Amino acid sequence: MSRPRNAVPVYRFHKPTGQAYVRLPDGTGGRQMVYLGGFDSPESKAAYERVLAEARTQPTATSGVAEPVNADPTPASTVNEVLLAFLRHAAQHYRRPDGTTTTSSSSSSSSAGRSANSTATPRRTPSARWP
Repeated sequence: MSRPRNAVPVYRFHKPTGQAYVRLPDGTGGRQMVYLGGFDSPESKAAYERVLAEARTQPTATSGVAEPVNADPTPASTVNEVLLAFLRHAAQHYRRPDGTTTTSSSSSSSSAGRSANSTATPRRTPSARWP
């Protein structure tokens, strides 16, 4: 099991630039680096306190867990609905210039029905003795 994340973002030193920084949750499960100024300076410590105060007022930023975004209030599509939508798309999209359907759209619809209840005969495997 992984170690839980610290609830309070830590004041850190960025070696390449010599600046102080803090990593805040970005609301999508990741973290965003916020540079605060020169490390161990009064300005950077004040900026750290300001950033912490802002993070406390934003509930999504302090939780570190992204809320699922669902713009459509209807329930999610089932596998059958997605498959039917694809078959409708394939019937319209895979056509020859004269308007007739190609074998791509007809083969995809025929293979879709054979997934679980296939009655095809199994392939013969070579026997141990060769004739």
